Amino acid sequence: MNKIRAILIVFFFLFISTGTAFAQNNRFGIHIIEEQDLEDAANLVNSQGGDWGYVTLVIRQDDRDVAKWQKIFDKMRRLHLIPLVRLATQSKGSTWVKPTPDQAAQWVSFLNSLNWVVQKRFVILFNEPNHDKEWGGKSDPAEYTKIVNEFASELRKSNSDYFILPAGFDLSAGNTPGTMDVEDFYNQMYKVDPQIFKLFDGWSSHSYPNPNFSGSVDATGRQSIRGYKWELSNLSSKGLRSDIPVFITETGWAHKEGVLNLTSALPADNLADLLKAAYEKVWNDNQIWAVTPFVLSYLDPPFDHFSWRDNHSKQFFKFYETVKNMPKLAGRPQQISNIDFSESPLPTKLFVSSFYTFDPKIKNTGQSIWKEGDVTVKFESKFGIISAKTGAIPALEPGQESPLKFSLETAKDPSTDSLRIEFFHKGKPIGKQIVAEIQTLAPAALVVKNILGWKTNTTAHDYKLVIYDGDRFVKEFVSFSVVNGIGKIEEIHNIVPNKMYRFVLLKKGYLPKQL
Repeated sequence: MNKIRAILIVFFFLFISTGTAFAQNNRFGIHIIEEQDLEDAANLVNSQGGDWGYVTLVIRQDDRDVAKWQKIFDKMRRLHLIPLVRLATQSKGSTWVKPTPDQAAQWVSFLNSLNWVVQKRFVILFNEPNHDKEWGGKSDPAEYTKIVNEFASELRKSNSDYFILPAGFDLSAGNTPGTMDVEDFYNQMYKVDPQIFKLFDGWSSHSYPNPNFSGSVDATGRQSIRGYKWELSNLSSKGLRSDIPVFITETGWAHKEGVLNLTSALPADNLADLLKAAYEKVWNDNQIWAVTPFVLSYLDPPFDHFSWRDNHSKQFFKFYETVKNMPKLAGRPQQISNIDFSESPLPTKLFVSSFYTFDPKIKNTGQSIWKEGDVTVKFESKFGIISAKTGAIPALEPGQESPLKFSLETAKDPSTDSLRIEFFHKGKPIGKQIVAEIQTLAPAALVVKNILGWKTNTTAHDYKLVIYDGDRFVKEFVSFSVVNGIGKIEEIHNIVPNKMYRFVLLKKGYLPKQL
């Protein structure tokens, strides 16, 4: 289907035996246009046991705003929707400007600046290039082949997690003044580069029920909802893997209801049975990872007759509820889990017989949202000279940070120990191990001279000395004695050698003095 607007696509898929996808996936999905439709899409595809849908975000070349798209990705992360990103240029009148190979590096830089929702980074290389209007006014298989080669190479070179999909093609188009027959397009691509169809990790298909988007569920061939089978058969001799994962990123029946009545289409009430039969008889193919009927909400022409939302009542049609009530699987996509310290958490020297508390900042630098208790810490002292404990790590979303409060206690004899800190997310190690060689020293003496300044021979036994680490209380000494202007503590514990502290001297009747 030829589009004149950028589109968000949400979908789920089921994987059983093909390729190397996730352990379990949900094949139900839906296209969406606007970000505010994400909740309705999640309610549809995450219902009845379903979880972790896929969202194809159409990102235009003139809309590569990192803050905007990171916010959208973060929202999808919370809703358990995985982005499937279709690249687009920008429209010029009714035509899309064709991409050029030298734009690949800019796209890679932008895509790499985003913290993706899951480890796999699904990318679709543009849209229906066998339409002139989708390719700068004139479709060109040789140019599209060059684009695929350059973009796939740059993406994979930057990160092996990119999962490359071709543009979905218009399977019903013939050789007309505005379109090229897809079989001829494939043949010319292969002629330019016989390896081109080996570059794809998955296959994107626009398998519509034609003619007139009103075909039978039982129909076969390139103009049916089984059109992807025709594509796989046609391209098997051109290097396309026979078991390649299939993403049906566009499909669905048109309905009469819209701004104007479309007499050639079916009534919306008929679509419930058609969609249910399609999911149960066709889209249950093990090779299909995703099915994304078009479109959740589009209330104006030209796509109002494909909208799952009624443009008059603004409510969803009956077939929305039918699909919502179908049983689904809970997807389990792999996410990168990682943790980082914003500062060095451990000193290299401590005093014996001391108790210390630290609160270095930790940051969630992965993709998964941590619930409290998801992340745990393991301390291991090589010689048992140092013992360590930590509080619970709080719930954190990617990019968020929080103090990690933990304590260390040293033994009574000077020595050297090796302390190892490891972090685990749901039992699996994350981040870098921290190993610190810590020397425990005999306690130092603390001497305070000329306490009052103007009285060098002051003698009193009712001072109080308080030690702070910045604004954090460390220790206090009550009934601190001063004799002839000098106060002394023979052994001081619980402070870190060579670290700056704030000492405050208190005496009744006098203003506090900071040392």
